Amino acid sequence: MIATVLLALALAASPPEPADPPAYRATSRVIYLVGEQLSFDRVDCVRYRWAADGGINPAGHSGQAAEPCDVDDLQFRARYRVLESPFAETGSEVEFLTSAWNDYYAHTRTALIYVYDSADGVNHPPGAAVSVYPTVDGDWASCDADEDAESIEFAGNPVFGRISGMSPYGITQTYPSANFAIVDEAVYCIRGRRLQTLIDDLGRNLAGRLP
Repeated sequence: MIATVLLALALAASPPEPADPPAYRATSRVIYLVGEQLSFDRVDCVRYRWAADGGINPAGHSGQAAEPCDVDDLQFRARYRVLESPFAETGSEVEFLTSAWNDYYAHTRTALIYVYDSADGVNHPPGAAVSVYPTVDGDWASCDADEDAESIEFAGNPVFGRISGMSPYGITQTYPSANFAIVDEAVYCIRGRRLQTLIDDLGRNLAGRLP
């Protein structure tokens, strides 16, 4: 199991903590990987306390199942095949719980994903993932026009949309020519961020959120 694997990567043991709520473990660890989605299934909501600043509350989940489920609570169990990761001990597959806020990566087959091994199990911190696609030069990249984006040639010429039924105005607003190429009615992405840039960007965003 990935939780066992991640525990083996821990930096130090933690002193005993109260059992209720679950204790924050100082050995918690974050890893990242490029993965291919194998399954993404809804589970019973696990109420989870995230800190007010967007980070994980060290006290762990609230255990108050009767409360209404929030979008940031854990509501899906995801399983991914590991395609690329610097953490050799990760193994061939990763399983984790994730929130209902997941359309930024869960709707595509492959993604760069950060997972967090906490006292409450292996979870995905909301926002810490991005859809990625293979490039012709053997890298991975997102399709976007963020500040660090560059010209990208994606392997296999994946289609990112179709313009059938769209107005000329709608086409220019949805698929600006600086970021997309349109051939017949198919839309192809020509700009994005490479894998290392994405790793750095997501890592900086997580720096102040996780212990």
